[in-house]
Amino acid sequence: MKPRKKPDPRPFKWTENELQEAIKTSLSLSDVLRKLNLMNHGANYSTMRRWIIKLGLDISHFNQTQATKERIKLV
Repeated sequence: MKPRKKPDPRPFKWTENELQEAIKTSLSLSDVLRKLNLMNHGANYSTMRRWIIKLGLDISHFNQTQATKERIKLV
């Protein structure tokens, strides 16, 4: 019989440091999710907002208008 694999105590695929870096270099919550290779929809937004609040991270530099312009440039 194969030994059971213990569940990951932290099911997230990102670390706190990766989250901080993604926030520093992003203009929107969508950018953060993309940089962390998360799907850009649904509960990921609310989960990410909760983590941002819980960790007390600064998102005052987020600018949705500028983020949209940057995305358009890439297309």
